[in-house]
Parts: sequence; structure tokens; C-alpha cells
Amino acid sequence: GGAYYGSRGCFLGAFAESFISSVHADKVFFSSQGISCDGIITDVDESENSIRSKMLRNADKKIFLCDSSKFGLQKPFILCTKDDINEIKAALCEKNTNKVKNQQVFSRKKRIFAT
Repeated sequence: GGAYYGSRGCFLGAFAESFISSVHADKVFFSSQGISCDGIITDVDESENSIRSKMLRNADKKIFLCDSSKFGLQKPFILCTKDDINEIKAALCEKNTNKVKNQQVFSRKKRIFAT
């Protein structure tokens, strides 16, 4: 439910948030626009973050999906931190030593699966 935004491929708004608040998930897979060097997961859209955060609250296991272009980035709106999630699944698409180094720092604290 809620207002459908075709250009974003998602539902947003109070009705969508109310619906998501009533849903439980064993696992939730999510992504965002960036994960900073200290593990803060952020995005550029406050309303999408609101929906994501409600789903994260209602999930037993939280799995963050990203590619190497997201490492080291911080966008305006905070969604959560690496300490709030169970796993980071990263697709390393490029050879950038700084981004790989950041991934190794996270791997000491959280399970990371690189593909």
C-alpha cells in the first residue's frame, strides 16, 4: 500500500509505512547509497530510509547488499550502522585498494561475503 513511485520502483508514504510496520520477516536483504569507513549506512532519500528502517526493526536477520562503489561513501540520511545488521554481502566490482581495505576492516566485526 501507499503511493507508488514508478521512477523509484517503490511504495512510500504513511500507508506504506503502516503496512510495513505490521510485517515480520525472518531475513531482510537491503541496500543503500553508501557505507562510510566507520560503518554508517546512509542514503539520499529520507522517505525510502523510513520504510527500510521499519522493515529492519521487524526482521530477525538483516543483510546489507552492496558493491565496492558504496564503500567509503556517506550520504545525508542515516539508516543504520554495521552494528545493527548481521551480514554485509559485497560484490567487489573493481580493484580499488582503499575500498578493499575498508572491506577488510568491516570483516573483523561482521561477516562479509565478497563475490
